[in-house]
Amino acid sequence: MQRDAAGYLWAGTDNGLRRYDGYQYTIFTSKADDPRSLGSSLIYSLLIDSEQRVWAGGRVLSAFNRDTET
Repeated sequence: MQRDAAGYLWAGTDNGLRRYDGYQYTIFTSKADDPRSLGSSLIYSLLIDSEQRVWAGGRVLSAFNRDTET
């Protein structure tokens, strides 16, 4: 689990990337018909870099786009 500068908690799970805002979870998963979704819903590792980009590592590496929430 990682916390970003905005205070969100991020968790990689076996069913996608989860963001917790203190009240509820938002779940981001892989969707075969959406190329902007996660590359894999099975997340092994998670990193928030110095520019506050969220990286999720599973079968492929995915970067979360905060502007589009994809």
